[in-house]
Amino acid sequence: MDLFSGTGGFSWGFHKLGFKIKIAVDNWECAAKNYLENFPGTEIINKNIMDLIPSNYEKIDIIIGSPPCQQFSVGHNVSPIKYPDLTLIAKFFEFVKELKPKLFIMENVPNILNFLKFEPFIILNYANYGIPQVRTRVFFGLDKKPPITHIPYEKSLDPNLRKWINISEILNLDNKNNGYKILYARSINCYANSPYKTIHAPSRTITTRAPKIIYENKVLRDFTIKEMALAQGFPEDFKFNASKYNCYKMIGNAVSPKISYAIAKMIKNMGVSRI
Repeated sequence: MDLFSGTGGFSWGFHKLGFKIKIAVDNWECAAKNYLENFPGTEIINKNIMDLIPSNYEKIDIIIGSPPCQQFSVGHNVSPIKYPDLTLIAKFFEFVKELKPKLFIMENVPNILNFLKFEPFIILNYANYGIPQVRTRVFFGLDKKPPITHIPYEKSLDPNLRKWINISEILNLDNKNNGYKILYARSINCYANSPYKTIHAPSRTITTRAPKIIYENKVLRDFTIKEMALAQGFPEDFKFNASKYNCYKMIGNAVSPKISYAIAKMIKNMGVSRI
């Protein structure tokens, strides 16, 4: 079961490795429709999760979910929130308590640790898993990290570890060696405060607003939908059928499919009952 499923980034890795996603829940119709295009075998419930009664659903082995994190996000908020609303997170745990899965995983931004005292949890950096983006997220319910595949530097004693992927590698540009920089979106008034960054490094955290490609100190264009999706670790064949704005929103809010895959692979290798 995938709660707050969005377009299905968290579901993707589990689905790819043979787990059956029986139910997905999201109240945004656009994301629910897009989810169904990519996971036609899953029952999608397009309702407000607060209106759902957990006892109405059958027992399930695994519950995953990513409750909305904007109020906890440092980049999103101009001033810190002293008393955030934990209602949706409480609803997630209501499902866990009622359905008693063998395993649950809840993803959120690290700043939530200032408000939610719960163990176990792990913190993962997207760049360590072959995603061209430095993005840290906390995953509650796990006490082991999946093996990393990438590191910041070129050489390693482990031949299986590769260097972090630069954002330039997924951008469709004529000449990637001269004049290009990126202006990243962080918050509603971010463009006045975010300096240009090199393309020859992993990106900063991708938000629901597309970064702008700068050429010779002038705005060239926004990231395309495909570039946004690749920066977030979506496979090239993942379907996005919505307006550009809604696609950006779905991608920016998603758990990376590559992170989902790494976690699902670890769980499958160890056996869900042993996690």
